[in-house]
Amino acid sequence: MERPQPFIASTMKNCGEVGKLIYTYNWAATPLGPLDNWPTALRFSLNTLLHANIPMVLFWGEHAYCFYNEAFRLILPDGLEQTLRLGQRGAESWQDAWDKIQPTINQVLREGASSSNTLIPVQFRGHGNTSEVCRMGHFSPVHGENGIPAGVLVICAAMPAGDNQPSQPINGEQHFRAIMEQATNPIFILKGEDMKLEIANEAIFNIWKVGKEAIGKPFREILPEMEQQGFLDMLKDVYHHNRTITGKELPAVFNRADGSTEKLYFNFVYQPYKDIDGTTSGVLVIANNVTEQVVGRRRMEESEQRFRALVMATSDVVYRMSPDWTEMRNLRGRGFLSDTEGPIHNWLEKYIHPKDKQRVQDMIDQAVATKSIFELEHQIRKIDGALGWTFSRAIPIMDENGNIIEWFGTASDITQRKAFEEQVKATRDQLSASQRLYDAITGSTPDLIYVFDLHYNFIYANKALLTMWGRTWEESAGKKLLDIGYEPWHAEMHEREIDQVIATKKLIRGEVAFPHAVMGNRIYDYIFAPVLNNEGDVEAIAGTTRDISDLKVAEQALSQSEEQFRTLTQSLPQLVLTADESGACNFFNQQWYDYTGSHLEDTAGDGWMTYIHPSHRTQLSDRWKLSLTSGAPLAFEFQLKARNDCYQWFYIVGNPIKDEQGNILKWVAALTNIEEQKAVEERLEQLVNERTRELTRSNDDLQQFAHVASHDLKEPVRKIKTFIDRLEHDTGSQLSAKGKNFLAKINTATDRMYAMIEGVLNYSSVDTAGQVFSLVDLNEVFSSIELDLEIPMHLKQAKLVHDRLPIVKGSPVLIYQLFYNLINNSLKFTAEGTLPLITITAARAFHEQQEYIQIDVKDNGIGFDQTQAQHIFNSFTRLNSKDKYEGTGLGLALCKKIVERLHGFITATGFPGEGAVFSMLLPT
Repeated sequence: MERPQPFIASTMKNCGEVGKLIYTYNWAATPLGPLDNWPTALRFSLNTLLHANIPMVLFWGEHAYCFYNEAFRLILPDGLEQTLRLGQRGAESWQDAWDKIQPTINQVLREGASSSNTLIPVQFRGHGNTSEVCRMGHFSPVHGENGIPAGVLVICAAMPAGDNQPSQPINGEQHFRAIMEQATNPIFILKGEDMKLEIANEAIFNIWKVGKEAIGKPFREILPEMEQQGFLDMLKDVYHHNRTITGKELPAVFNRADGSTEKLYFNFVYQPYKDIDGTTSGVLVIANNVTEQVVGRRRMEESEQRFRALVMATSDVVYRMSPDWTEMRNLRGRGFLSDTEGPIHNWLEKYIHPKDKQRVQDMIDQAVATKSIFELEHQIRKIDGALGWTFSRAIPIMDENGNIIEWFGTASDITQRKAFEEQVKATRDQLSASQRLYDAITGSTPDLIYVFDLHYNFIYANKALLTMWGRTWEESAGKKLLDIGYEPWHAEMHEREIDQVIATKKLIRGEVAFPHAVMGNRIYDYIFAPVLNNEGDVEAIAGTTRDISDLKVAEQALSQSEEQFRTLTQSLPQLVLTADESGACNFFNQQWYDYTGSHLEDTAGDGWMTYIHPSHRTQLSDRWKLSLTSGAPLAFEFQLKARNDCYQWFYIVGNPIKDEQGNILKWVAALTNIEEQKAVEERLEQLVNERTRELTRSNDDLQQFAHVASHDLKEPVRKIKTFIDRLEHDTGSQLSAKGKNFLAKINTATDRMYAMIEGVLNYSSVDTAGQVFSLVDLNEVFSSIELDLEIPMHLKQAKLVHDRLPIVKGSPVLIYQLFYNLINNSLKFTAEGTLPLITITAARAFHEQQEYIQIDVKDNGIGFDQTQAQHIFNSFTRLNSKDKYEGTGLGLALCKKIVERLHGFITATGFPGEGAVFSMLLPT
């Protein structure tokens, strides 16, 4: 059986709809008051009632406030729940039945004895189709903490409607036993003078560690150890004096079979158990095992006491956190931070600077995961709203199983120390031996501050130093170093240093290891300073000390890193230099010195600039200053003087080294000798210029040749054409049919020769023409082409179809020539008996991840075999007989050359007897 649970309001949620209703109802607005303030006897009774499977009703107090359990609710007919409202006065909730049951309730309250002879005529939802039932109750008194009956517990049973007597008498004893067995709390009855165990439930057997064989045995025999603890006397007091005794969180020590003892804590009620005639025959005990509550609360009280002691013992901020740090349970700000009024969950937003939130959270996660001490310096929001710094340290408090119960922490105000750390170097240089005690203390590091008199006695020590010692000021005032716990060698060393400060009136600085009371052995940097009176004599020695353990570790790591860097630079072929954040050079590798023949004193700072060629020095200096200002990398080519006073070309690359906040710490630059590369570049440039001049001259010669050849070739053709025309005019009528045919063939050959010369000239001028690119509207281009080809289109009844076409970028002349040739080509190669139809379409397309405009020119001409798709763009290529289809074989070659000049692509797709499609990709 499960271990009985103490009465806790939240457990009501698990007791059906009634339990949820009692738990969630706002009782504070009723005469009963808040749920947690209800009397112990009422809570005991409710606990028993709510966990019982038998219908039960409880009337409480002089107004008989009504409560019932889930078993009772389930037998109520629809709508009756609104009448029998929980917590309502009995006279209001039971209406017509109240005059029948009130006398019995009053009798039980008055006499303190049970009753089981009352009929309760109330409608309920019964079994089968029965709609009218009556409930007969077994009425038992519930005694309050003063022993006087404060309520009545009613056990109910169903009976058929219309009967005036129950179908079967209710056996109150059986019902009571059933309730006890179902109850989760310990309940038992002791009978007679010798307190024999009459009735007990499984819960009490589990606590006593006995079985049902204990029934009928005297209480003293079952648990003899209870007699010495006073429980038997209280039981007999209830039995003899007929009064109720209550106990709250009383301890009971049980002797177990294995020889061990176990202490448990109980809330209980001892009340007289009366027979039907009102005679007291025993004692009824109802208890709650509250051991877990008591132990938990006492642990919390001990924790509270420790926290209060810590708060009183320290001047630092003190706080407590939940195991996972999601809740800050308490914080005493000591005027540094604002106090918490109670537990809060938004403490990160309230106290921690936004820049440090993630850093704090990461450290918390690490501490929680490893159950280790939390330590961190971070920024916070002070009580006045200003930003400050704190050193926060928290220790996990664990239970006996090693689980974290909560965290205790302290936070020190280190705002001043942080400010001093930024100024410490300048402050130390400005310290004057003439400053008084106040100036010596406030002008030094604030970590550990103390003052010696002239006899080595401590006359002042701040809180941080006392914490390090683990002592109070009362224990330390006027004591010497040996008295405080310094080792003899350590004390003698400081005494010698004090004597030296008195004699020389000068500062002394040193480092020493010393055990911290909490943090273990640490390394400290300390300063002893003389405090002079008005006469200039030393009247005291002020000391300041700061923990440099972490700094020492960092310095060692930095030193190792610097050594590794210097070793690496010596193995590189490049010249390497470093500079501080202001640009002053402070390191050059050996390769620099070998090349320049210089020394560090010659090149340190900005001295290295003197080795730069004068024509490059100013520009490099400006670039260097710009990089220092902007933090951008430096890259520049210049000439650097060698040890033989000759200059060679170098390429410098400099990059900043930054900290986590992005601040520049130093610069590192590498200089690569590019003298040979420069020589190669110059030679290449000369070769390129020579080849460019040759190519330009060749193009000019070609252009000139093309024009001369065109003129010289066209002129004989024109004369042949002219004389053929005259011959035909003068003697045409005298020529035979065969002669006329010869003249026609000569005329056709000269026309073809003239067209070929014109095509060759156009083809050769595409690359050489200085065409200007601009935006070209293709709609206007095709309108001009239709106008120029109007006659051949009319003769062949051809149609040119296109939608709205886009604007492309290119040379207007070349684009016109391109599409003129393609349209003219479609008109030329038409199939017999077919009216030419030329369709122009445009769409966006992508080729090799670049956007183009695709223009398709489609016709229904004679087409061609797809295997010839590449050859048709070659110069002087003809796929058809020249006698049947005129042409020079240069038209499509010229189209391809124009498209390539426009940085595009052209392809052809043919279908013999069906037509052809020419597709062009032109840049947008």
